[in-house]
Amino acid sequence: MALTLGPRATHLLETWGVVAETHPTGPGYDLTRPTRSDQYRERLVAFTQDPSDANFDALWNEQILASANEWFPSTVRSLWSGTLDDLATFLDEMRTSEQYDESWKKRVSWGTVVPELYSRSNEDGPTVSQQARNGLRKFGIEPASGFDGLVEQLTSFEDVYLAVSGHVTASTAEPIPVYEEIDQLFALVTTATQDHITAEASGPRGELYSALRGYPSTSTTDRGPIEIDFDAATPAIDGHIAARRNDAYADLETDHWAGGHYETWKWDFATYIAEDIATSYQLTNLSPDDITPFFDDFWTKSDEYTDTDMLSTPVPQYLLGRWGVVQLGDFRETCEDDPERAATVLSTLFSEDEHLVDRLEQFHEFAASEDVSDGNVLRIVSTLLMGVSPDDYVNFQYERFETFFSDCSNIESLETGFDARQYYRIVLACRDLRDVMQEELPDASMLDVHTLIRLYQDFRENSQ
Repeated sequence: MALTLGPRATHLLETWGVVAETHPTGPGYDLTRPTRSDQYRERLVAFTQDPSDANFDALWNEQILASANEWFPSTVRSLWSGTLDDLATFLDEMRTSEQYDESWKKRVSWGTVVPELYSRSNEDGPTVSQQARNGLRKFGIEPASGFDGLVEQLTSFEDVYLAVSGHVTASTAEPIPVYEEIDQLFALVTTATQDHITAEASGPRGELYSALRGYPSTSTTDRGPIEIDFDAATPAIDGHIAARRNDAYADLETDHWAGGHYETWKWDFATYIAEDIATSYQLTNLSPDDITPFFDDFWTKSDEYTDTDMLSTPVPQYLLGRWGVVQLGDFRETCEDDPERAATVLSTLFSEDEHLVDRLEQFHEFAASEDVSDGNVLRIVSTLLMGVSPDDYVNFQYERFETFFSDCSNIESLETGFDARQYYRIVLACRDLRDVMQEELPDASMLDVHTLIRLYQDFRENSQ
């Protein structure tokens, strides 16, 4: 497979070859020993020999594992069904295997990370990761979907790399493999920011960072984890736990916080989805003929599955809001106009075989139109996700989430519209919030998180 790069990409490789040879480290890259893969292999052995929390945190570190920038240790552990000993056995199986096994991805909920775990644990061949995929895109190459296809592309990219950049570290005291150099190049083009470019412009690495213009993200605020400020959030968490324990969400006469809200409908809805819809449809393999009845069932009237006369409309309408309900009709029309593509998009959305960001972007590409705003596309897709997987996903409504996260996290504000990566980061933060609530409420799910964030403004007003 021969790859052809454009002039800008070629210029970047030429500049990298010159600058990185004399300056082997810089913001976003490091061409010295030990490499990320060196460190990963060393820490993997330590973890397999002693499967402790400390050793896992040392292994699952974004400094050595690119995927750890999005899949945080707490998330990986919470989604792993077995013990740390079991996890160590699984990782050791990959370490000692002579070839990649696609079935590994089906054994975990974070299957998109598996290719990097396998390729970093082996000393030969390219590093196959989501960062490598994104790196290829920066060079104008659409990455292959399968492991073998991506290995073939990265091998071809190595040929181009050697022809243009050369083996950059070959003359150093401790040269690193070419595929490790490429790993660091991809780290640079996918994580360096405009701030780095500006700071380096007049320095010895200025030519390299100037060649990066247009490649990286534009600021330092659009990536990395969103962390909940639990000191700020704890009073609201305690209030929510008290409300749940005292049935405040089902009883309008209580004095507990949120007692003036009827909220148990979302738990009734989740039960209805699990017991009726998920058993009536193969959600990860919908057919075109399923589209219309699926919509009818998903948006059936609430009296079909609740024991109250307070709700007169389908539950999802309370999640979508007034204009979201209107634009839901437009989205349904889009689906019914092209049921084959709708079936593929929805089946992919409900599957865990692809990264959430990729699933969301596919959904947006299909659903976005002049009739449906980006904000409502996100409300619609997050309603679908929380309905089908209430343990893992949360319905997103900008104003409520903006209030909570600006008060109780490490970010000042959220972006409006449809931002797949921001929603993914929010989901990870919400899972941390869910995990904390599970210490007091073992059955806590993202429905609890949604309720807490939905009513946080009321809590804040009542507590002042």
